[in-house]
Amino acid sequence: KEFFGVKQAEFDKIAEKKIALVKKAEALKTSEDWKNTAAQIVQLQKEWKEAGNAGQRNEQKLWKQFRGACDAFFNARQKHFEFADAEFEVNLAKKKELIAKIEAYSIGEDKRQAIADLKQFATEFNEIGKVPMKEKDAIYHAYKNGLDKLYGALKLEGAEKSRVMYQAKIDTLSASGDSGKNFAREKQDLRKQIETIKADINQLENNLGFFAKSKGADALRADVNKKIERAHREIEAIKQKIKMIPNE
Repeated sequence: KEFFGVKQAEFDKIAEKKIALVKKAEALKTSEDWKNTAAQIVQLQKEWKEAGNAGQRNEQKLWKQFRGACDAFFNARQKHFEFADAEFEVNLAKKKELIAKIEAYSIGEDKRQAIADLKQFATEFNEIGKVPMKEKDAIYHAYKNGLDKLYGALKLEGAEKSRVMYQAKIDTLSASGDSGKNFAREKQDLRKQIETIKADINQLENNLGFFAKSKGADALRADVNKKIERAHREIEAIKQKIKMIPNE
């Protein structure tokens, strides 16, 4: 009797641990944070095995509750991804149809209308949503190549070309699948360009101090001043590009 009393006390102690694990699993079973919650539940399952047997009086009852909570989460996760896969296939078909329209599009004489049409293509592509992972890169590159070809056919010039082409780049980055990271990287690159140009300006301004007052020196000084003015304009143009990048 004393032996079995000690044994039952050990079982009860293990049961307390498993009751705590059941409560944790119950709290997680309705979570939709699929990745992190799955990792947490797998860890709970590991702890369950390591806890040992809670005895005939407790083990089966607790295991049924624990397994039920775990199954509820994993069944919900499976249904979620099955639905997502079906939705991704629909999106894939829509994007392929849109890419076909882009490839068949012809630039007319009205450039404003053409730019508006290309912008609409980008909007439609971004609104469609995700496609299956294995198709993502191929679809994105087909879309990008199609739009790049059309923008190249616009034959824009000067500031208008710079603005329209950069907006096209932003629209394309929006569809890349990781727009937030791409936009952050783009901003960082542009800011580095500004710092490089500022360093060039400082060097040019320092060089001005070495020119003696003479006709030849005046011509050199005028040339350097033009370079400095051009560099300042480049900085302003880059700042405008940064403003065009969405904050995500």
